[in-house]
Formats: sequence, C-alpha cells, structure tokens
Amino acid sequence: MKSENIKPEHIRQYMDKRGVKSRVQANREKAFMSRVVRWAYERGKVKMNPCQGVKQFKEQAWTEHLHKAIQSAELLLLNAGMSSIYVLHQPSGLRYTRAAFKAQWMKAKKMAKEKYRDMDFQFTCHDLKAKSISDLSGSLNEKLEISGHKNVNQTARYNRKISIVPMIGGLYCNLTVTKSNGETMVH
Repeated sequence: MKSENIKPEHIRQYMDKRGVKSRVQANREKAFMSRVVRWAYERGKVKMNPCQGVKQFKEQAWTEHLHKAIQSAELLLLNAGMSSIYVLHQPSGLRYTRAAFKAQWMKAKKMAKEKYRDMDFQFTCHDLKAKSISDLSGSLNEKLEISGHKNVNQTARYNRKISIVPMIGGLYCNLTVTKSNGETMVH
C-alpha cells in the first residue's frame, strides 16, 4: 500500500490487531508511525497524518503502589544542585548502567545479609518482579498489561502464585512450589 493511501481506519485496524498481544506496544508503535509520517508531511511527501485522531489504548493508571515507589525513589541522594529525570539514579542524576545497577544490587544484598543473618538472600531483581506479578490480583491477561511483557507466556513464567487446592472433606492443602534448574518441585 502506498503511504498516501493509508487512512485512520487502517491505523485503527493495526492498533486493534497489535493490541491483542500488547496494548502498550501498540501505543508505542502508533506513536512511532505518527512521528515518521509527520516527518514525511513536513517535507511534502504525504498530504495528511493518518495517525491523527486515532485513540490509543488506555494504559495502567497511577496506583497507590506506584505512588509509594516514586515517593521512596525521591529520597535517593543527589549531589547539590542536581536533578534527575530517572526514578532510580546515581547521585550525579544520571541513570545506572547495567553494571552499576548490579553492583548496587549486590551491595544492598550484602548489607541486608549482615543485618538479617537468619534470612536467605539467594534471589535476583527478577525474583522481585516475579513476586510483584504474583501478588497482583486478576487474570494472567490483566497481569500481562501491567507487567509490560510482550506475551502471556512471559507473564506466566513470572506468575508464581500458589493455588490452594480443595481437598476431600472441605480441608485445604497449601502447596509450596519451587523451581530448581528448570524443574518444578511440589512439597
């Protein structure tokens, strides 16, 4: 299809089809298309921007948990006269590189181990994401939208919610599930 033949209804069709897997990603791709077409419009290559007027999907609203996380992040130290656009940032206001984040993560775990000697700290920042996804109420598809994953299989890997299975006579059984070397063990 030639670029001049693309109309808002085509953008809507794309958004609806793409939004089945990821509404957030559909919004980002529409925004990118709009920027590209705007560039072409400013240079006389197209007569209109077909993305204009096409509504984006609603994304996760501001939650109390997010508000508390941002408030905690605001307490991070900054050098005098510095500000930062990053939630997690260095004292200089710059973002953390992967290596710097890992170093800070290991330092925090070491300090926690010294303070809480009887606790096990054999987990990664990915385990924290899994914990937060598991603690969310709602369906796997609802958790998918909040997590930012591209598909439900990714979210399912992080969702470690343990089901309480009813037993004979109305008793309940709590199952503990652990994953070790890719194997699932039930205790």
